[in-house]
Amino acid sequence: VNDLADFGLTYIPEAHSELDHLPIGKMPISVYKSKSMRSNNDLPFAIPITELGINHLQAKSLDGWPTDIPRETKYKFEMLETALDLTSRGKCKILCPDFIINIENQRLLDKYKFIKEPSKIKFPTFKVYAVKKKSTAETSEFKKLCKAIRVVLEL
Repeated sequence: VNDLADFGLTYIPEAHSELDHLPIGKMPISVYKSKSMRSNNDLPFAIPITELGINHLQAKSLDGWPTDIPRETKYKFEMLETALDLTSRGKCKILCPDFIINIENQRLLDKYKFIKEPSKIKFPTFKVYAVKKKSTAETSEFKKLCKAIRVVLEL
């Protein structure tokens, strides 16, 4: 709104009279741990430090964990890269979008790759939205960005 960015991406759209939120894909999330920790389901979680303010999804945690289900946490992080590193080394597990794990697994050595942990919890699939000012036309750059995000979400 203040012209600090041309476009944005979000999975928690907040109504604003000057913004358009255009759905561009879906983002399933799952619990992951390191392949080296195949037999250990008692690992604690790494979770984001930042809690969300009031939002229409009533989500409290940035990672999408249901607010009414407790979980053991040991690590709190500001950057996702830190949580991914700790998880790949077998120190914890993480609730993370599947597309991010798929990208990470392409670069990791086999022993550090992430595997999905079976869960009885049904995690949400978040919609991903491109955000632009209503007064701004959908430029070719904006359309290319939306297409690129769709491709990444399908990885």
